[in-house]
Amino acid sequence: MEQNELIEKEEIISESTDKIVTLTTHRIRYQASSWGQAHIVSIMLKNISSIEVHYESYVTLFSIGVLAVIAGVIMGLNGEQHNLGMYVLIAGALCIVIYWLTRKHVISIASDGGAKIKFETQGMKTDAVMEFINKVERAKSKVI
Repeated sequence: MEQNELIEKEEIISESTDKIVTLTTHRIRYQASSWGQAHIVSIMLKNISSIEVHYESYVTLFSIGVLAVIAGVIMGLNGEQHNLGMYVLIAGALCIVIYWLTRKHVISIASDGGAKIKFETQGMKTDAVMEFINKVERAKSKVI
């Protein structure tokens, strides 16, 4: 967030390294753009109703992968379906790898009015995520 975008007497408390999420003394703002698209959500601190931290993943993909690996091993032990078992095993392992690569650790901040800020915490340790949440809660308590 640029200085000229600040409200009177507003100060920046915290900002993500990529400057996508900015916490100020009055609001929290998410501002991202890519490939000709822009997404901006700004929530006044007094209107924040909840903060959630969770993983988003495709559990179905993981389950299919595990089942395929098991089926591949069983088929591989059967002499007649050895080649097919190898392909099923590889497909299952690939599903499991894709599951691990697509997992996302996400922070979601909701407002009373329905607007929601949702962003990945890629590369942030749990302590840093908790510190950010505490900063938001402390700033909100000062506003109220």
